Amino acid sequence: MRQCGRARAFNAMKKVMIMGRGLAGSWMAYELHQRGLMVNVVDDGAIDTSSRIAAGLINQVNGSRPILGWKSEVIFPHSWTAYAELEQYIGVKVWTDRRIRRVFLTEKDDLLWHNAVERGLHVDWSPLPTVLSDGVRADFGGVEYAGATIDTNALIDAVAESVPQTPMTMDEADLVIWCTGWRASQHPLWSWLPFQPVKGEIVDAEIDGPLDAVYLRGVWIIPSVVSQQRAASSESRQTTDDKRWTTVRIGSTHDWDDLTTTPTEQARIMLVEKAMEILGREIYVTGQQAAVRPAAQSKRPYIGLHPEHPKHAIVNGLGAKGSMWAPWAVRHLADHVWDGCELDTEVNTLRWWKP
Repeated sequence: MRQCGRARAFNAMKKVMIMGRGLAGSWMAYELHQRGLMVNVVDDGAIDTSSRIAAGLINQVNGSRPILGWKSEVIFPHSWTAYAELEQYIGVKVWTDRRIRRVFLTEKDDLLWHNAVERGLHVDWSPLPTVLSDGVRADFGGVEYAGATIDTNALIDAVAESVPQTPMTMDEADLVIWCTGWRASQHPLWSWLPFQPVKGEIVDAEIDGPLDAVYLRGVWIIPSVVSQQRAASSESRQTTDDKRWTTVRIGSTHDWDDLTTTPTEQARIMLVEKAMEILGREIYVTGQQAAVRPAAQSKRPYIGLHPEHPKHAIVNGLGAKGSMWAPWAVRHLADHVWDGCELDTEVNTLRWWKP
């Protein structure tokens, strides 16, 4: 049970500056406004950030050797409720329920899943038939379970329009909360935290025919818009017939060396080949994006006040789990600062501080 009232509570703090308007910064602005605080969000307006290009996938199960994600039994239901409340406030739908299908490509995949279930993988799942409703084959089996996707751009823009801003300088602010993504690793205040920023690339594409769910196996494939008579894509699809084309996003790569936002041919080829292996149909690329995710060495968020400069706090290190973790992470910091609740030791920034 989390203890409240023991940590130092800053109840007098009414004016908060938030650095960064990505997922974490947007959620923080909303959370603090709901608490009756005055907020001012500072952002440079960059469009090639991980929050802006994110597919917004919420998936409870991690890895080819399946395990339930960190605190998923708590964070997944919290996210479901939090997004519903946020949607009501901003008047925009950002959460879409999805069925997630893990297609097994070998007999070993099936064995790994069932071994995980025997070890206590608690997720409500069902087996896949050999031929699925959208024509995808699962010759070695597979499983399906609940997930979601978040429209991150709609969320960020709607929160910016809905949450009132109070002009203030950093000196005037009672607290400054840093939600600046991977760039925090280069800031003198936070460079002591063991970030592991990682570049991720996503391909936008079209496929011939429907796709009924999110598909996973090495990459994820997320269907979005379905349209008729689409014009030829950037690859050589010369057709204007009445076939049903489905727009999809395919991701993502992991590159710890190249921390630019320039898409690469190598990533495009890899993503398309892996997606074709799952779907068994041609993929026509229409676009490609890249951004750097603020991943943490501990694979846990970084949450807390600066040990020497308590006017400054941070929520960061959300990595590829930003859509699922952000509502919980900002609430966790707010509960700590304003309600005196203890921070979870796994996310508390103090565990990394070496004076």
